[in-house]
Amino acid sequence: MTYEFDDNAVETSEAIEKLRGFQDEATELTEFAHFLSGRLNPSLVPEGFVMSSILSIYDLQNGVDGFSGEPIENGLVGLSQGGYDRLQASVPYLARIAFPENFADSVMRQMTDMGIIPAPDAAEVSTLDTSEIITEPIDNIDDAYTKIVEDAKQRVIDLEWSSLGLSDSEVGKGFDAVYGICLRNAPFSLPINLMVNDPDHEAGLIPELMPEHKKQLDGKYWLGQMMDVIPPEMAMFARDHIFLMSIDTIALLYKMEPMQTFKVFHSRDIDGPATRAAIRMSTFLEQNPDVVKR
Repeated sequence: MTYEFDDNAVETSEAIEKLRGFQDEATELTEFAHFLSGRLNPSLVPEGFVMSSILSIYDLQNGVDGFSGEPIENGLVGLSQGGYDRLQASVPYLARIAFPENFADSVMRQMTDMGIIPAPDAAEVSTLDTSEIITEPIDNIDDAYTKIVEDAKQRVIDLEWSSLGLSDSEVGKGFDAVYGICLRNAPFSLPINLMVNDPDHEAGLIPELMPEHKKQLDGKYWLGQMMDVIPPEMAMFARDHIFLMSIDTIALLYKMEPMQTFKVFHSRDIDGPATRAAIRMSTFLEQNPDVVKR
């Protein structure tokens, strides 16, 4: 498989050492710099540093490493939303500490263009695409499957996987193989989930669901609707989770590096579907922290 690298990427070994050795009176900022130092690829473009930072904060909020699925154990797990907002606002500062001036300037520009942080004397850039918005509540599994699962699948296929050597058919097959894993391993309470009809799993639950709230997928596997009516915002959250996590999982399935894959898609469109989904999920989690499994 052929990977496409950006000519503007910088080698990060020096930046990693600077972040690893960074000390500040603000303990949280110091710990975030050290945590981030272990999440950077050997080479990065500014957009890749921004996305690495966003995904790192996202994983800290959830307390789970999004790639390994392992719990994260450090002092940054369990902060208030204000604490995570402060970490997010610190990203341009850390870029200036670790990288050359032109790289750090680009990080600041990317974050303001994406609407992650406000630009001085400038209006925020919209990160809304109306085609991604679900407007009506969902009360049956067929609609849930179409609007959450199939929509996520199409959005994944629409990414430029050809630059990584994968065809649409391969991506589609990969999605079908992994989206159930993304649902079952989610650190959130989602409105739909993959269920297994055997005594050690959900065999006792499946018969209890109304016919319109369950869908047999293949053999012993079922898709179940966990809420009588799924609010639009919750449906979008589930769709965005499947979309983002399946990118990582498909990359692993085809023996790619997930962060490198994410960087390729993000660097092509800094306000693209992956970024918009991440921002929507972050906003939803800020407003609905109870969806995170404890």
